[in-house]
Amino acid sequence: MNFNILKITAIAAFALAAVACDEKDTDERLTYVPPVTVERGVLIEDFTGQACINCPYATDEIHELQQHYGNKVVAVGLHSGRFAKLPPLRKRPYPLWTADGDTYYNFWNISSQPKGVINRTGGEQLYQAWSSLVEQSLQNKSNLAIDVTNTYDAATSTLKISTKLTAMPESTVEGKLQLWLIQDGITSVQYLPDGTVDEEYTHNHVFRCNVNGTWGEDVTLASSETKTIEKSIDLTQKLSELRQDNADAPDFVAEKMSVVAFVYNSYGVVNVVQVPLIPTANK
Repeated sequence: MNFNILKITAIAAFALAAVACDEKDTDERLTYVPPVTVERGVLIEDFTGQACINCPYATDEIHELQQHYGNKVVAVGLHSGRFAKLPPLRKRPYPLWTADGDTYYNFWNISSQPKGVINRTGGEQLYQAWSSLVEQSLQNKSNLAIDVTNTYDAATSTLKISTKLTAMPESTVEGKLQLWLIQDGITSVQYLPDGTVDEEYTHNHVFRCNVNGTWGEDVTLASSETKTIEKSIDLTQKLSELRQDNADAPDFVAEKMSVVAFVYNSYGVVNVVQVPLIPTANK
């Protein structure tokens, strides 16, 4: 065997071994792990009114979206604007109108009804566009988990809401926590697309009131941090306050009510959940 060939082979093998054993640079040894995320809910703020003849179309669209996506789609019917308050020949607001509803209506500069705001991005949208916007929103995960536990004392009409917020690892969350009460199964008048009036129309996901202020409260969470926020509301007292603005506001029915909890910031809704006021209630 040629000694020179053996020598060259040995040198090559040594060089290969030396390269293989070389420590990599720190940047080369690290593998990127994307932040942990959770399932996202989508909030539809439906600006509606009992005298709005086309608003039932938007209600039907919401029903179809919830049938398809389940509890990932959280809808809130904000009875607001002229079709909810003082349409022609009406001397006082329709029963489902609220002052807060008008505040949100004016903030979003709603030009006509029905219109909706999806996850608080993009401004007002026609109901025909909601399906594609919801689908797009659901493709993005969230970096915030929201868990709500409700405790209701019927004897005192007191609701205690415990909201647990958890930021995902390698994520920080800054925004406002908003807590709303909504109600299903309210029977009241509704104008219909064919021009008739249904005196026994069933209104669902109706905004009744806020729990922690019109615009919520500031929350900030560092990576992997958990915060629990406790709130309490007396439903009897709250209903009395609502009736100062709208004497015809319907009764609260705890078995038909839910808490909507969401965190939002200048980029939109970070995440949203809806939890029945009474968890075992058959809604």
